[in-house]
Amino acid sequence: MQANNVIPGNGSNEIIQAILLAYGGNNRSAILFEPTYAMHAQIAKITGTGIISCDRGESLLCGSSGLETLAITKPNIVFLCSPNNPSGVIEPKETIISALEYCSENSSLLVVDEAYGEFADWSAIELVDNDAPIVVTRTFSKAHGFAAGRLGYAVGANRIIDGMKEVLLPYHLDSFKQIAGTTALKYRSEMTQRVEYLKSERTRVSEELKNLPLQVWDSAANFILFKPLDTVGISGNALWKALVDYSVLVRNCSNWPNLTDCLRATIGTEQENNSFIDSLKAILG
Repeated sequence: MQANNVIPGNGSNEIIQAILLAYGGNNRSAILFEPTYAMHAQIAKITGTGIISCDRGESLLCGSSGLETLAITKPNIVFLCSPNNPSGVIEPKETIISALEYCSENSSLLVVDEAYGEFADWSAIELVDNDAPIVVTRTFSKAHGFAAGRLGYAVGANRIIDGMKEVLLPYHLDSFKQIAGTTALKYRSEMTQRVEYLKSERTRVSEELKNLPLQVWDSAANFILFKPLDTVGISGNALWKALVDYSVLVRNCSNWPNLTDCLRATIGTEQENNSFIDSLKAILG
């Protein structure tokens, strides 16, 4: 990978905007698989790009049915968020490769949003090639804990990156952000150590949740999506309120498409995670 395969921006949202300005727009379309990161649709609307919205199945994966939709809808841009936000589910490598094959054969562009990529076991960056119509977006907001700094980047073929540069404003990235980003890269070992700790805690917390009357989705991010089973007799909103009473705050995802009663817990320290688990056990009996 060379320097001209990478482009930085003010958070991954500016990167996504550059992709849609360069390769979307009037009379062009982008396909999304819901539920997924809401800004994909929002930025597509802003750039005048048509939106094709498809539902994920119970597994919350794109799956073969989603890929079959590509041949029917013929989108110009394919968005796959992996690990997905808000579910944390990672797409199998075979799915990403199949989507890339479609894009290669149909002059489309595959965008893999890897905002939580550091927490996963594999990255679509390994598929990036100067002959491949794929761009992978990353951010310093998650694993690096630099959300307020607004620094993201994309990795892709030379020609794709060059097209994105054409639509970015001059001097769009301030020097303070550049200094912070290069400094963060000097501490990658510390970041990796922190990520490995969170991944081990994610495994432990997931196993604990699966022993409770909850539906739990396997996650490759730094959070876990879950919801109470019907047999419990408590809604997701009621469970969220009960956790607040125990001074535990999780994210209520019930208003996302196809995520009725779903909650999302971010993995924290061992003590924080134990407090969350103990509170759930007390509430669910």
